[in-house]
Amino acid sequence: MGGVPSNMLKHLKEECSNISEELHNPEVIKLLKMKRSSYNFSSRKWISTEILDQVHKEVDCEIQKFVAEAKFLTLSESGWTNISKQNMVKFIITNEKWQSQI
Repeated sequence: MGGVPSNMLKHLKEECSNISEELHNPEVIKLLKMKRSSYNFSSRKWISTEILDQVHKEVDCEIQKFVAEAKFLTLSESGWTNISKQNMVKFIITNEKWQSQI
């Protein structure tokens, strides 16, 4: 297995971007500042590059270890369209012990 498929990484970056857009909505900021005035929001670029790249490396290592230690694997896929009309596809790998990696 050659790592996490690029379409999964692309999807994760898109979702991160969508969340970031909502968090930078002035009304959302106002609401959250009312709850915790000292909180500062992270930038979209920082989350979608530095943080996401590091998380991708960590998840890829976990998946590689999971695959290497398994006697057999089952790959399941589920696809749908979310409320924003974006196509979503999720993959789950399950081993012989019924443990899973997403």
